[in-house]
Amino acid sequence: MPRKQLFRCLGRPVLEYPGRHHAAFCRVLTILVRLVSQAGTGFSFNHKRSRLREKLTLLHYDPIVNKKVLFVEQKKIRSL
Repeated sequence: MPRKQLFRCLGRPVLEYPGRHHAAFCRVLTILVRLVSQAGTGFSFNHKRSRLREKLTLLHYDPIVNKKVLFVEQKKIRSL
């Protein structure tokens, strides 16, 4: 398998396999994901992460319960 290379395509960081057609294998490296509160309040927010990284879990302020609570990645919204 060819080695992946990091470069910029239209100002965005992407991965490409050498020797392949650029447009067909151009992959964006960052995605926008929705993080949902585990406190059961239904509060959520969007966050940017690397496509190659595992799913996000982080502590963030939940204004409904006025505390920092655990937020877990629910779904991918779009590529950036």
